[in-house]
Amino acid sequence: MNKMNGNKEYLPEADEGIYDKVIDCLELKFGAYVLDVPCGNGIFVKMLINKKLKVRYGDIMPAKCVIKGADYIDLNKKLPYKSNMFDIVTCIEGIEHVENPHFVVREFNRVLKQGGQLIVTTPNILNIKSRIRFLFSGTFFWFDTKTMHKNGHINPIPFFELNYILKKYGFSLEKIETNRIHSLSILFSYLIKDFQKFFFRRFEKDMNKQLLQIGDIVIIKSRKIQNIA
Repeated sequence: MNKMNGNKEYLPEADEGIYDKVIDCLELKFGAYVLDVPCGNGIFVKMLINKKLKVRYGDIMPAKCVIKGADYIDLNKKLPYKSNMFDIVTCIEGIEHVENPHFVVREFNRVLKQGGQLIVTTPNILNIKSRIRFLFSGTFFWFDTKTMHKNGHINPIPFFELNYILKKYGFSLEKIETNRIHSLSILFSYLIKDFQKFFFRRFEKDMNKQLLQIGDIVIIKSRKIQNIA
């Protein structure tokens, strides 16, 4: 069980390994201004503060954040911040909860400074485990009816779609990472590798093989290269 300061309320909401991987992806400069939305219960906010960063953070349920000062943020609506305000925006396990990912990425572009970093993480529905589940059930891991009602996962976004959205709204992709690898996915990948080479070889030219086949959560680092009106 993961805790911070001995407080059981600091249980992680994002899956194993995400927070440390996101920190590793960021180019952290002393005093950088960071927006973390949704902030959940505040674990990642605490990590950023410990790195001596200036942080704004918010959630649709700000009361669940144990660090005081969380803003009310509904990612389906315009962000309550000025344009070109932040050096970094992090959206950890948030974009699959929103109604319109195009809208929220445009908003991230607006509030980020030119050259600012954007980190987005979301369940990787392209891994072997999720593909096989879809083949037999018609649903992806993390996106069945029970999960949608319990966790609000309403929008499964494959990597190629998210990559398209980021590029469309002024971002350049810099790094693809995954939080962890499942041994079951490795086994499936090995068993059907010849099948994949035939059917997916063109598709995989633009993808990270590990990400496609065995990554659990996709972590995407991008950079704002132009303003989008």
